[in-house]
Amino acid sequence: MAALYKRKLEERTVYRVVGKSVSGKRKEKTFRSRSEAKKCLASLIRAEERGENWVEQKSFLELANEYMQASAVGRDGKRPLEISTLHAYKHYLDAFILPMIGDIPIGDLNRDKLIELIILLKGKCKSVKTAEHALNLVKAILNWGVDRDLISKHCARNLSVQPNTRGPKKTPGTFSDDEMRRIYASLRCLCTYGSQRDIDRWRAYAPLVLLLATTGVRISEALGLRWEDFSEDYSHVSISRRVDTLRRGMTQEDRVGDLKTTNSYRRLAIVPELRELLVFKLRTSQSPWVFASKSGYPKHYHSVRNHCWVPLLEHAGVDHRGFHSLRHYVASSVMLEGKYLEAFKMLGHHTASFTMTQYGHVIDDGSDRFSEISNDLLDKFREQRSEAVL
Repeated sequence: MAALYKRKLEERTVYRVVGKSVSGKRKEKTFRSRSEAKKCLASLIRAEERGENWVEQKSFLELANEYMQASAVGRDGKRPLEISTLHAYKHYLDAFILPMIGDIPIGDLNRDKLIELIILLKGKCKSVKTAEHALNLVKAILNWGVDRDLISKHCARNLSVQPNTRGPKKTPGTFSDDEMRRIYASLRCLCTYGSQRDIDRWRAYAPLVLLLATTGVRISEALGLRWEDFSEDYSHVSISRRVDTLRRGMTQEDRVGDLKTTNSYRRLAIVPELRELLVFKLRTSQSPWVFASKSGYPKHYHSVRNHCWVPLLEHAGVDHRGFHSLRHYVASSVMLEGKYLEAFKMLGHHTASFTMTQYGHVIDDGSDRFSEISNDLLDKFREQRSEAVL
């Protein structure tokens, strides 16, 4: 039977939880906090009641597999994760995490092992952001183990992949006003000159580019639009779904999913020129999807990128950036006009503070007015001091 013992070491007190392994060998863990020790003791007692013991703790691989299975059907009453998310999680596990810590019992995952994992992630992942996502998955799996009383605590809570060095915030890649003018001029040119086949193709893509450049919607949200999402006069559109990239094991129906957050569901205005393009496109459309492939399903991201976006940027003589740069351009333009709430609403972020964090760097920091502000404060202080003397 597991037991808790109190012990004094020089000037501090520690608490030991003692149990037995399968072979009857004594095994113990030491805690500085009595509450943490009691949690561990309670967890071991429940494990003993289930017929388990200290050594029979699950390996991280076993816990990760259970976590993935539960996520696919919906963990703890939540809705199932998107197939694309599960696909990304599986890649993180197979490529980075499991080869390093998969065989280790979850109760034996110490800080040193996790720091080794972080070093591995920094070396193997393409970016710090990818490494951070992988570490967050490890934390989520271990948190799930804590919630299920499989372990009392874990050492990954305060660990991070991000470097401690500080510097100016990295500006998201976006286009300048001049580059946007060149892109728009090239789009008009391609929709006007050339063979009739090329003109028709570019006229089919033009509404998508203009929609992204004037509303800031994500490419996945744009590809998920149906004709029913527009108002009768095409002056507004409701963003209510997204379409993912087709991956192995997915059907066309699996590509369609819910938006990221409640705030992602929003109603946006359509500029007059875009309305005309949409009405023209509707005349020849035979699919309920606005941007449909020949099969009638939503177009694929890579198809749009290769047949529209990359050729358009080459024609405009603009350095290549992804579709998301159009979203950054919209956000920066709106924020520069001082319309912070409008930017938050248009972009569909989960919080306004996230919008400010992402794009606050484009706002005038007011440094030119600091001297004026300081002088104003001094004048107020002088006035108050004069009144006090009188």
